[in-house]
Amino acid sequence: MAGLTYIISLMLAQGIGQMILRNNQKGVEPIPPFSFLFDGKPFEVTSKVSLENFDLYIKVDFNLIQFKEVVADFNGIVGEWPNMPFFNSDADLKLEYISLCYEGQRAYTRLENNIQQILKFKNNEDDVSVNLCTYTSHELKLTDFERGIMNLRNRYSQVKTDWSPDQIKNDLGKRNTLVLFCKQFAEFTSIWDDYSGSVLGVLQELSDRLYPELLVSQFDRNCSGAVPGEGEAFTVTACKASKTGYRCQIEVAKATETREYIRTWPVHYDDVHITGENPKQIFAKDMETGEIQLLDCTVIVSPDFPSCIVEEIEPKCKLGLSLDNFDEILNSCNFALGEPELTTPLAYGGVFIQGDSQVQVTNGDTRIPKIPPMALYSPLPITVRENEEDLVYPPSINVTNLIVVETKLRPEQIEDLISTVRWNLTLKSFQVSDYIRYTLIAIQAILFPMAIISLVYAVKQRKVIKNLLTKKGVEKDNFKRNEKYLLMKKVTK
Repeated sequence: MAGLTYIISLMLAQGIGQMILRNNQKGVEPIPPFSFLFDGKPFEVTSKVSLENFDLYIKVDFNLIQFKEVVADFNGIVGEWPNMPFFNSDADLKLEYISLCYEGQRAYTRLENNIQQILKFKNNEDDVSVNLCTYTSHELKLTDFERGIMNLRNRYSQVKTDWSPDQIKNDLGKRNTLVLFCKQFAEFTSIWDDYSGSVLGVLQELSDRLYPELLVSQFDRNCSGAVPGEGEAFTVTACKASKTGYRCQIEVAKATETREYIRTWPVHYDDVHITGENPKQIFAKDMETGEIQLLDCTVIVSPDFPSCIVEEIEPKCKLGLSLDNFDEILNSCNFALGEPELTTPLAYGGVFIQGDSQVQVTNGDTRIPKIPPMALYSPLPITVRENEEDLVYPPSINVTNLIVVETKLRPEQIEDLISTVRWNLTLKSFQVSDYIRYTLIAIQAILFPMAIISLVYAVKQRKVIKNLLTKKGVEKDNFKRNEKYLLMKKVTK
């Protein structure tokens, strides 16, 4: 009974549909006691979307033959370096400086492979722009590569083939020359390795009709700044290779007008909860009017600004929700069965907890004995445990004592809700064929005993008739024997 010490120390007041508030917490607005829905956090939906188009261009101004001609000199350096005379006569010296240049050699191997893969996204056709604005996100210039190789060649030329191992070991200047060559070699190859890898990744995503996440943060707003808006969604509509690069047409969707709602979530009693006509629909409260609405949302621009259509709520259900009328809601609204989200964050740092009696909730180190659903606001961390997994929520804002918000429904109402919904859903699950099948089974259950009774009665009747016939036959035989006896008696006289 160690848990009793937690319960006693917590000293929670008991009651139905009450909000337990130790002090009048200034600046905190807990959700009110709830029945079928509770208020979550505000969110915005897109009420108007603007579409714009631009060209995305990856420019590569060389082909494979030109690339191989340029890197021929570079390959010469790569081949000469490990075979320098002073390396051949001193294995330790060779190991030291070959290792120093090793990462640069690995980067060059990757770079060469990246360029070969990039050039597969080109052909011999002319490049033609489609939209007025073109955004060139990446550009590979052969002249830039040539300049880097030339600088590396200049650094390499400072290394002399007639140096001896002893001269290098005893001369700090010569050792620095070798180190600086390896450093420049590694910097040149790693920069081009990273850039060419980035270009290859962008090309691969675009060819799969995916807008690269890398380009979202780098996007040139000059191509999509005519219409201000919230958020952007990029769609790759077409791509085409050319002899100068790879060009794609991009459609940008922006939320140019938004509307604010408060997300209202269904309260689960066991697995029973209110729902719309389909699982995609959500309940929300209009921030301007406070009216409960049913929204059918899809993501067009971004998840932060979903596009939603307002669906009609059945009038009696809507009236019941506005008046919080239990009977009207139960009889007129749609309900479903399903597992709830264990926790839902609320404004002011609160948390709404749902689940069954197996869910354990602690306020700091103190166990809360109440069974979900409930909303909590606490100056201490709230820990929610289910199936040995803990969810920890940080303290609420401007709260000095624990606040617990509970359901307004009475226990008998909850029991009525659960049993009624489950029975109604069971009836709805029956098909016409099910009714016919079970009706036939019921008829058979009724007719079978009657048939047995009729059969037993028929058997009994048959026995009675047989007995009668048998009795008549015996009497007839006796009559004949008596008649024959009398005749014989007369003859003998």
